[in-house]
Amino acid sequence: MAYLIAISMSLLVAAFVPRLIEENRHRTFLLVKQPWYKDTKKWQLIGLVSLSALPILLISCFRYGVGTDYFHTYVPQFLSIVNGSYTHYYEPGFYLLNLLVASLTSDPQWLIALCALLTLGLVYVVTVFLSDNYFMSILLFYLTYTYFVSINNIRQALASAILLPALYFLVRKKKIAFVLLTILAGTMHQSAYYFLIMAVLDLLPLSQLSYLLINLGFYIFIKLLGKRILALLALLIPRVQM
Repeated sequence: MAYLIAISMSLLVAAFVPRLIEENRHRTFLLVKQPWYKDTKKWQLIGLVSLSALPILLISCFRYGVGTDYFHTYVPQFLSIVNGSYTHYYEPGFYLLNLLVASLTSDPQWLIALCALLTLGLVYVVTVFLSDNYFMSILLFYLTYTYFVSINNIRQALASAILLPALYFLVRKKKIAFVLLTILAGTMHQSAYYFLIMAVLDLLPLSQLSYLLINLGFYIFIKLLGKRILALLALLIPRVQM
């Protein structure tokens, strides 16, 4: 019930965001007489987007024991870092994130809260810049169960959230920024490194239909041979055995 109320509140506020996005889209610094930090319209947009994310963010930060990985992975690994008994398991970026929180507090809930803040913050903010329909994008974020998966798969969700601004830069042909952010996402969860192939595909003069066929072909390939490929990789990379 708490999730339903928070999501409903989030969507209710999100419904008013597209109008402000459109108003700000047609404004330039040349048309604004005062400095950017005094631009009321921009602050209204920032405030409304923040308010639309706040209800679900509070639940994500204060949730306890939700998801099988909460006590199975994230809490014990964090506590092992705190007491110095940690053995290599995490990707380097997520390990450093744990280390940062552990240097400030021994309460693992702060790690959960920080990851929720980074993940949801990136989702909501980047949606403003990338989506043609802010409300529908936020609605799909919940209807496709993506949000609920992110509660359990914290590292994957954080990596995916970092890939959103990476895609923003790729669309704008800023390949170096895309590659750097993708590498950063990979330090949170190694699956993000697969996105580097998009920098190569973007160089090819492919139509939308071609991209669709490539994706379908890759999907079928993984369905047919995915398990065998993983078995071979597990022989080379011990962590894949997990």
